Amino acid sequence: VCAELFQLMTGTKMVHVPYRGNYMPDLLAGQVQVVFAPIAQALPLIRDGKLRALGVTTAQRAAALPDIPCHRRVSEGL
Repeated sequence: VCAELFQLMTGTKMVHVPYRGNYMPDLLAGQVQVVFAPIAQALPLIRDGKLRALGVTTAQRAAALPDIPCHRRVSEGL
């Protein structure tokens, strides 16, 4: 739902790829370019430099990722 709303509000075009299991191996291998992942799951990979966070979908910046913008800075209304 978050990805669909993001597309509508930003004019971005993405293809939804449903995963029944873990998508992280495909993301790390470059087979998937963007995911909306829980901070708890992505944080270790962001800190290790394996993933790059573009933003968080919270009303304020996440304490664990203080340099990453929240959705209000990226797209008003998301």
